[in-house]
Amino acid sequence: MEKRPGTNIESQIVSFLQEQFDGIVSVEFSEDGTLYVNLSGSCANCPANEISCNEEIRRAVLKEFPEVATVSTRAYVSDKTMKMVRELLNI
Repeated sequence: MEKRPGTNIESQIVSFLQEQFDGIVSVEFSEDGTLYVNLSGSCANCPANEISCNEEIRRAVLKEFPEVATVSTRAYVSDKTMKMVRELLNI
């Protein structure tokens, strides 16, 4: 992937990951250099995502973006889904 000067690294990483993997919603950096990759769809709900998705995504990101210290995946739930759940649970 060709890195574009002046482009936000988070945008570059999301574009890169969306080309490689399904279910990537967004990424966030923590202050310690950890990149959190927010997953949606079947990847987010898979009990093995920490082993399968996380390892593949980690390897791909660290190879392409050496400035990232650590990669961690986490499930993402949209605001629309959360609203529906709250309505169903009356909370």
